[in-house]
Amino acid sequence: MIVNVKITQTLIDIGNRGSPELCPVTRGMKEAGLEYPWVNTEYINFFYKGEDHQEPTPRLVALFIAAFDNGEPVEPFEFELEVNE
Repeated sequence: MIVNVKITQTLIDIGNRGSPELCPVTRGMKEAGLEYPWVNTEYINFFYKGEDHQEPTPRLVALFIAAFDNGEPVEPFEFELEVNE
């Protein structure tokens, strides 16, 4: 299954810098239906239907996280995660 994660301007505005649990990316993952997301520039972790998943962080997402955490300007974007059911 493919999950489309949208990082909106609202999520950017309320996201916490340096927080693997409360950044715009994890907030977008929650809105997409993924549970307990946690991200960094290397891995994306989450639960889906009670199962733990860990995926390499897509390059676009890693660049966003680094820029956001460093206080640089960022723009809304979307990315897809493939979730094995």
